[in-house]
Amino acid sequence: MDPMSLGDELTRPLMTMTIILTFGSSFQYGYNLWVVNHPAAVIQDYYNITLRMKKKESQQVSGLSFLYTFTSVIYSLGGLTGDFLCVYFSFRKGTLVIANLLSFISAIFMGFSTIVHTYEYAIFSRLLSGVCSGIFSSVIPMYLLETSPLNMRGSIGMVPQFFLVIGVQLAQIFAFPELLGTVEGNSISS
Repeated sequence: MDPMSLGDELTRPLMTMTIILTFGSSFQYGYNLWVVNHPAAVIQDYYNITLRMKKKESQQVSGLSFLYTFTSVIYSLGGLTGDFLCVYFSFRKGTLVIANLLSFISAIFMGFSTIVHTYEYAIFSRLLSGVCSGIFSSVIPMYLLETSPLNMRGSIGMVPQFFLVIGVQLAQIFAFPELLGTVEGNSISS
């Protein structure tokens, strides 16, 4: 047996690590990237309701398209920030733990935004989610390429992009009115 071929195969731990890391990061990145695009009317209605509750008015509030656009753009700004933050993290596993904690905090803020009817929590949640995605998009491919055998680095390095596309696709499917694309099916309106 050739000693150069030892460890040059797809093992169960490598496959498990690759799937778990990419599902927990790249899938989330793709989903969060696309999830606000289709239910724009639902999100703007939610902002209208929360603003009317704050101002105690019954009429339509202006500036909803700006708030919706800001909600979409803040995710990208968070991603840019997360990318720049990766320069300061040298330990990959610790960076992943920090990014996952930020992801949970982001989910908590998004949940509280519906409970207390505050759109600022939803916007802050999108910012934190963008930071997580920026960290994930930098660290996960590096970590996977460092831990995979030389002859498999190309295929292992492509898996995060595959899961990103799957996340975008599921966000599009869930936005159908028959599934979650209505006020009744959307968690923002509750």
